[in-house]
Amino acid sequence: GDVYKRQEYGVQSEPFAIICGGSSAAVTAIAFSYPLDTAKRLIGMASQIKREDGSAGYRGVAHCLSSIFKEEGIRGWYRGSTVEVLRCMPQVVIMWFAVEECRNFLMRNAA
Repeated sequence: GDVYKRQEYGVQSEPFAIICGGSSAAVTAIAFSYPLDTAKRLIGMASQIKREDGSAGYRGVAHCLSSIFKEEGIRGWYRGSTVEVLRCMPQVVIMWFAVEECRNFLMRNAA
């Protein structure tokens, strides 16, 4: 079927399209930003973490990410990301529903 339906005031998005678009936007954003959030959290806790070689902390984001990758692989970068996806997806979908409703309201009443 059509993703969009025409009405007298413009193009209105189907709810399913908004849900899919918002969900995929949230997952994509998390996929790119979550490793940096992981590094930020670990660098912030660096004084409490003792590494295997006896040193404490990280020398920066790149060192933190490479250390995680060496010790845990790519899974280490995304540890805990499922909770972030479950938290973020509904938020983004609701935001896009609100944006679409505001756009539709303005299109109907702009004259």
